[in-house]
Parts: sequence; structure tokens; C-alpha cells
Amino acid sequence: MEWLPAIENFRQSLRAAESCQQVDERIHKLAWLAGHRLGFVETLQLDRAVGESDSVGAEDFTRLRAALIGSATLQHLIPGIRVGGLRHKLIFDVQAGSYGQYRQEILVPGSSLHAFAPQIVLLSLTARDVAGTIPLNISTEDVDSTLGHAIAELRALWGSLRNSIKSTIIQQTFLDRSLPVFGSFDRQAPGAPSRIVSRLNDLLAEAAKEDGVTLLDIAAQAGRDGIEAWLLSRAWGGVDDPIEPKHARLGRDSLAGQRLRPADLIVEISAVEANDSHLAVREIVAERAAEIMAAFDAQAPRYQGDEAIDTRAVMARPRTSAEGRS
Repeated sequence: MEWLPAIENFRQSLRAAESCQQVDERIHKLAWLAGHRLGFVETLQLDRAVGESDSVGAEDFTRLRAALIGSATLQHLIPGIRVGGLRHKLIFDVQAGSYGQYRQEILVPGSSLHAFAPQIVLLSLTARDVAGTIPLNISTEDVDSTLGHAIAELRALWGSLRNSIKSTIIQQTFLDRSLPVFGSFDRQAPGAPSRIVSRLNDLLAEAAKEDGVTLLDIAAQAGRDGIEAWLLSRAWGGVDDPIEPKHARLGRDSLAGQRLRPADLIVEISAVEANDSHLAVREIVAERAAEIMAAFDAQAPRYQGDEAIDTRAVMARPRTSAEGRS
């Protein structure tokens, strides 16, 4: 966390905290260390020190039991959660469920989750695990119907948790880790993976609000991290362009690689390269947007599995003089 202050001589400070004989003094010194900017290794070292400390009698600290269950490996999140909690005078006992066994953990009364009886349960799920595989040529109405059933099943799991364990439920939003099918035009295809994840998060947010479930929106945070990586904190070289040159170049490469590689486009993209103008490249591609979508409509019914829809044949058609750029 970049806003936290840096610390000098972390190891020396950690050894000094561990050497304290009084429980209250030791845990307060460890909490002070947690309030600084730490790397991965430092977080692990601090977490180990907290785990080895007898913090039962620590004053001003609250102990909480938290469980992490989901469709992926979650064990690596535990040190960061415990150190982050320590920063706020919370001492977490954390249990991570088995890989992909969240349904069994919730629904089987004798599971390790029920035995642990957590006060907080975090569900970290993938969109594919919840919604399954959805065909690309699906309609908007069928998307909503399919995702609606998926959210209804998730709400049933929330209800089971609330009734059996009586814990606070935190539901993580879904990350879009999918590759684009045909670039920026995925936004116009209801069945495109990115559209599916976006709609799923919308329905999830509505359901969480109705059911009193706390939402952990990591999808929004991931997007914010990406935006901050692309945008300049101040004007670059006096140019009125908020995107850093290295990322603007990535943007051009991305546009040129969206299965739209006709010779006439590449020539024009090369022509604007010297001007560092990613907007010009967007305009070039946008001129063919209608033809790209027509190709999509024609090929979508034949779409199979992860096969990419090919718009190159349409885009490779030589442009007429009327279509030329001024």
C-alpha cells in the first residue's frame, strides 16, 4: 500500500518487538510495524511473528475468526489478511477452505467450515465456476436468464451460511480474466466473456444489497489499478495526452492485433506512429466498425468453443477512394 509510510531497519524493529516479554507491549509493537509499507517477504515475516506470539491477553485488540472459501487457491491470502487486520487492532484466526470445495464446505454440516464456526466468511469465486460456459451467439435475454439462475444458486448458499453458521458473509466480485474474442467490439456482443462478467457483477451487486451481504468489489479495484498504471499523474512533456507514451504504444499494438490486420490499416497505423497519436488509430478502426459487426453476425451462429471469430477477410478488403481518410 503506497500511502503507508516506509520503514527503515524492518528486521531490527521486528527482532525488538519479538524480544518483548510482555504480551501487550509485543503485540502493540507488531501492530506498529503493520502500519508501514511492507513487501511480500516482510509481510510473511511479520505474520509469522504474530502467529508465534501469545496475543490472547492483548488489550485493545479484538479476535475474529474468518474463513476463506472459493473456487481457487486462497492460502496465500492469509498473511496479508492477518497483517492488515493487525493494522486495525484486529487479530484474525483465518482458515482457508480446500480448492474448489466451497459448496461442500457450506452444505455439509460436518465440514471443517462448520467446525471452525467463523464469524466472517469470504467467498472468492470465478465467473466460469458460477455461470459455466455461455455460447457467444446468445441473446441478451438469454444471458440475463442464465446469469439469473446462477445468482439464485449463489443466494441459496448465502442463505445456508446465514442459517447454519450465522456468520457475516463477504462476497467478492468476479474478475474479468478472459481474453477478448475480437477486441473492443466485445462490448457489442452479449455473449462475449467480458460482457458476461460485467453483467454478472451487476446482478451480484443487486442480490447482495437485497440479501444484506457485504460486497468486496475487487473487480473495481483491479480496474482502478489498471487506470492508474495507464494515466499520468502529471502532464507528460507538456503534451495534452493523459496516457503515458509506453502505454499509448501498447494501445496501438493492441488495436493493430485485434484480428484486424489488413495492409491498408497497417500502413495508416504506421503513418501516425511518429505522432504518438493512439486516437488516430482508433478512428481508423472505427471506420470499419459496421463491417466488423456484420462479419460477427454472419459467423456467430457457427461459433464453436474458444475459436475466434475472424474479421480479417472483411477488413482486408481494399478501401475505395470515398472511404479514404482526408
